[in-house]
Amino acid sequence: MRFQYRVYKAPSPSNDCGVCDTFGLRCYTVSSGTAILVCEVEDVSPNLTLVEALAAKCTAEQLEPEHLWDVVCDTLP
Repeated sequence: MRFQYRVYKAPSPSNDCGVCDTFGLRCYTVSSGTAILVCEVEDVSPNLTLVEALAAKCTAEQLEPEHLWDVVCDTLP
């Protein structure tokens, strides 16, 4: 089974600006050209570059989905 991590954008309520865009991560299994959602972590960061880099690293290293939350927490300042 191969995992693919993708970034998605979602509005998030904020005291500063009302609603701000933040980015989350979704993990999919990919088999025979079909992607099936396995898990997601919402509201990872408003920094798209950071979330894209994290998605690329998780995909390259084939992170097991059950470890995604810990990796996100360890990545954030």
